[in-house]
Amino acid sequence: MSDEFAVWPCNAEAVAVFEALADCWVHPPLGGDPIRIDRGEMLATLQMQGIEASRYPVLFRQLRLMQQAAKDEWAGR
Repeated sequence: MSDEFAVWPCNAEAVAVFEALADCWVHPPLGGDPIRIDRGEMLATLQMQGIEASRYPVLFRQLRLMQQAAKDEWAGR
């Protein structure tokens, strides 16, 4: 399996942020699949990547969609 994949230009910024958040998932205390991406880490990552605050709402929605898709994949749906 290749690590390369195509990304539409309109999603490139959100995908870059999502990849940067790969180690920021919150895990349940007793183990299992991750629950969500830590919101504080999400905000810090947006800021560290120099993204304008006016873009945060759109990116947050895109990140939540990718987060749910990842959770669905882990759940085998």
